[in-house]
Amino acid sequence: MKFCFTVTKECSGQTVEQILKDQFQISSHLLKNIRLYGSLTCDGIKIKTNDIASNGCTLLAEWDFNGTEAGDITSKSIPVLFQDECFVIVDKPKNLCVHPSRGHSQDSLITVLSGGNHLNVVTRLDRDTSGIVILAKNGHWHNRMSQTEIIKLYYGLVHGHPLKKEGIIHAPIEREEEGSIKRIVRPDGKSATTAYQVLEYIEESHCSLMEYRLFTGRCHQIRVHSSYLGCPLVGDTLYGDEGESLKIDGQRLLCGQVQFIHPKSGELIKIRIPDYKERLLQGIL
Repeated sequence: MKFCFTVTKECSGQTVEQILKDQFQISSHLLKNIRLYGSLTCDGIKIKTNDIASNGCTLLAEWDFNGTEAGDITSKSIPVLFQDECFVIVDKPKNLCVHPSRGHSQDSLITVLSGGNHLNVVTRLDRDTSGIVILAKNGHWHNRMSQTEIIKLYYGLVHGHPLKKEGIIHAPIEREEEGSIKRIVRPDGKSATTAYQVLEYIEESHCSLMEYRLFTGRCHQIRVHSSYLGCPLVGDTLYGDEGESLKIDGQRLLCGQVQFIHPKSGELIKIRIPDYKERLLQGIL
């Protein structure tokens, strides 16, 4: 990875460290690695991070991430929706954990895609939730994305029909009890806000196709808030769906769209899954 900057009059007199952090949002950790293991020069001459930069000189910082930077990602089983030198965006299938875990050390999204390289998870999904996941190819771009607004739209199929066609749910979420995986709405929970919209009511199955936007990132937030509305997700047995849906493999929920300003190029990146409706309704009608 290279960071190159020609010092402007406005930046003249500042330290190299200050300029690199301001211009490229380089973390202190990465700057330390560049200083210890990489190369830092000014007009081809080796310098230190606390040196003062002058107007017109060219700073060049380089580091190869010691082999931890992922290259081109390919997969036969996981669709790649977008890829450049910074990120890879994929369509995660359901029944696949994002991170390796006990019992899923070799069949997680990370292990399938990484090929021995390190990938940094920017956005994550539950094992039974499918759709768009963003991964950074090194720690720097992971850090930059943590400072970038990412707009995510989720789509779900719920039982019944909310009383209002659209609205915003402000309902704090907390664990049902210590050690439990289940979350509930309760006054002493962490703040949680979800906007929702009913896209379509499907009368023959008495279900509604929903769009959600999260303004907080609580565990199981959409699942909990859907149940709180009285309309649990189809297939979500943990939060109120019972009966015939027990035959359905996991809750009908997917991340169908992401949008953000690329922290390197400055361009708008908008990725969407056009067939989300067909995927959610598969086996229902």
